[in-house]
Amino acid sequence: MLRCCRRIAFVASLILVDTTARAQVPNRAAGGALRVFLDCPAYICDFDFFRSELASVNWVRDRQEADVQILVTTQETGSGGTEYTLTFIGLGRTTGIGDTLRYAALPNEAADVTRRALVQRTRIALVRHVARVSGADAVHVSFGPEATGQAAQVNAGRDPWHYWVFQTSVNGFMNGESSQGFRNFFGTISANRVTADWKTNFEYDESYNDSRFDIPDDSAPSGIRTVTNVQRSYGINTLHVKSLGAHWSIGARGSLSSSMYLNQHRAWSAAPALEFDIFPYSESTRRQIRLLYSIGTSAYQYTDTTIYNRIRETIPFQNLTIAVGLQQAWGSVNLNGNANWFLADPDKRSMGMFGSVSLRLIKGLALNVGGSINSIRDQVYLPKTPGTDEQILLQERQRATSYRYFMNFGVSYTFGSIYNNIVNPRFGGGQTMIFF
Repeated sequence: MLRCCRRIAFVASLILVDTTARAQVPNRAAGGALRVFLDCPAYICDFDFFRSELASVNWVRDRQEADVQILVTTQETGSGGTEYTLTFIGLGRTTGIGDTLRYAALPNEAADVTRRALVQRTRIALVRHVARVSGADAVHVSFGPEATGQAAQVNAGRDPWHYWVFQTSVNGFMNGESSQGFRNFFGTISANRVTADWKTNFEYDESYNDSRFDIPDDSAPSGIRTVTNVQRSYGINTLHVKSLGAHWSIGARGSLSSSMYLNQHRAWSAAPALEFDIFPYSESTRRQIRLLYSIGTSAYQYTDTTIYNRIRETIPFQNLTIAVGLQQAWGSVNLNGNANWFLADPDKRSMGMFGSVSLRLIKGLALNVGGSINSIRDQVYLPKTPGTDEQILLQERQRATSYRYFMNFGVSYTFGSIYNNIVNPRFGGGQTMIFF
């Protein structure tokens, strides 16, 4: 019988003794119920749903008060879906207990299906933690169907698409008033195939933007002068990568594009590349330090003659990218450094750094810093004819610059009750309400 049960698909339901007070903060004695800290961005996890479905644990708002921290990270799957990695980190009374569960959501999967799958995996993983804190009597475990006494057999069957996934989308928006208006339309067609050994991506993007402004002008016959701005662009990008083990990959990128803003009637590039990840790729949702080197050629046909008196040219280049990503219990760090040089003229180059850091410094105190800085010395595509005041104000074309930067930062401090159990959606539950 024991051998039979071991083959049965295991499904655990977390049912604590006082499940009757689902909408109230549990009133626990010293020690009390399991304290859980959900470390997951709001756009990934529906925290209200977690609290409603798992109301028999104490949800806390600081990891330093928790018995278990649930760190949720994501990455895109080969079909265009999302793989969720739930890492359960034992703290306090459950130090030393740890689990990692995963769930792969299908593309276009309903949000309710995804959130229920994440909660179910949370139930399963918390069983060990609850048993440690509250004792075995606080947990009831049920199993899946036991009629046959055989483990469920997964039959994936033959894939007629050979792992290819295709997607197309068309989007647009319009807004305006009597004196101005804006329109934006963009579409995408993609084809992707991802396996453990190969990764192939094709994507076509096209966009159209226009804006209109009516400006009072006594010299105009109607007393109104209309200023318009039209921007069109398209791009075709392809990527083909072969896995060379747990740390190495080799591949190639190619692109064909057109941009009115960049004075590029047509541009293409092709470059083979080699990448090394210090950590195994399998750990990419938690940590990665990748170094990517590529060398290739770009060719340009310009809309207007450039400041170097060129209407077309071919430029060999090399590129080095360093990417660091850490998702840990104490916070997250994401850094990306990029350097690009022209082989024939190394003085024409661009270098940039983008990063974001989110740290939990002490109890209740969090720091968030992000930004980017770029050194630009390779704007060979700039048009020789200077732009008009209207073109500059409407940002119709790229202007000469030697640098570009962006920065954001924030500090937050929260104090008071450690519990975060109540869900009360009355009058919008904190959501924005718009009145007309």
